[in-house]
Amino acid sequence: MPKPKAKTHTIEDFFTLAQSEAGVKVPLVLPDGTKTEHWFKVLGVDSDAFRKGSVGIHQRFLKSAGKELPLEERVTEKRQKDLLFLTLLISEWSLEQPCTEENKARVLLNAPELADTVDTFANDRTNFFKKPSRDS
Repeated sequence: MPKPKAKTHTIEDFFTLAQSEAGVKVPLVLPDGTKTEHWFKVLGVDSDAFRKGSVGIHQRFLKSAGKELPLEERVTEKRQKDLLFLTLLISEWSLEQPCTEENKARVLLNAPELADTVDTFANDRTNFFKKPSRDS
């Protein structure tokens, strides 16, 4: 029995950046697991929008970096920072409300399961990988 021919790949077969920039529609599920017709378009952590926005967030919170803050204030600040990072990853959605920074923060703060979905999806580069369409 002949051995199958090995696939050869080009460097483009490894690229994920274009899809990370374009984003991928992620279906939204209710907390009880019920599927809905709604979605978020989630960018990858390698996208320019996320990287550039991250710099601004880091700079914003640098002011308090060396200060001794009470634990509760540090927890609140970390939660705000994490929330801001996640809002950078949503570029569009199908919800009736406009996809504004304020609305993104509101939904992610009040629906932690959606925040986890966005975080997990955006950090998994395989979600932004287009499989090669050809065998060589």
